[in-house]
Amino acid sequence: LLLSEAGQEHVQTFVDRRLGPVQRYDAIRGTALLETLEVFFASEANVAAAAERLFIHVNTMYQRLDRLEKLLGDGWRTGDRALELRLAIRLQQLLAGSVRKSISPPTTQ
Repeated sequence: LLLSEAGQEHVQTFVDRRLGPVQRYDAIRGTALLETLEVFFASEANVAAAAERLFIHVNTMYQRLDRLEKLLGDGWRTGDRALELRLAIRLQQLLAGSVRKSISPPTTQ
């Protein structure tokens, strides 16, 4: 229902409002802060584990987290803000998958 054509617009707006600053920063500077954010949450906010998964030094991870805080504001790591960001990341992934499916050529059987 959320990913129906009518729902996609609302979902995209939700995603853009939460992740837009990070997406724009990455697009302008060629960075990977959105990936850092995804991996940070996927690592249950464990900085060392996230750094290891990203193949970066833990100090680099802290620098990226500081940049994310400047883009997203205080309190983004916990509570409702963290939940909204995690949801936005997942919805973006689902939207990307539904877009790919809708433009893929039909399979023959």
